[in-house]
Amino acid sequence: MEKKEREETISIPGEWPLNAYTFKADKVMDRYLEGLKNKRVLGVKCPGCGIIYVPPKPYCGRCHTKLRIDRTEYWVEVSDKGTVQALSIAEDSTVIAVQLDGADTNFPTVLREAKPEDVKVGMRVQAVWVDEPVGRFDDMAYFKPIEE
Repeated sequence: MEKKEREETISIPGEWPLNAYTFKADKVMDRYLEGLKNKRVLGVKCPGCGIIYVPPKPYCGRCHTKLRIDRTEYWVEVSDKGTVQALSIAEDSTVIAVQLDGADTNFPTVLREAKPEDVKVGMRVQAVWVDEPVGRFDDMAYFKPIEE
């Protein structure tokens, strides 16, 4: 087998204003986004193995059961506080994977109000909400460190 040379990675500096785009939510996200509108974080519980997904998704990644987003009893409210599970620090931003209290999954978000050298896996964080949520992913504007 012939060894293929790896091509050089090219980086193009610039900004990608993702908030300039509008995305249409599907049925999986409807109730989740409605919760955000009311400053509540909702997850969906797998009827097969019990994992709580935040944000919700259509199928369980562990047992491959279809999640019952259509059934109220499978929706649970979780905290807007959580624990940093992973992080990436760039020049001007810190992205974290946070597992909210009451959830079993992580999701990426931005951490602010912290010096990069103080950010670590295991630190406690809390969502900072926009003043007037409207039911969008960015209603949780960012996360900040907390002391408990």
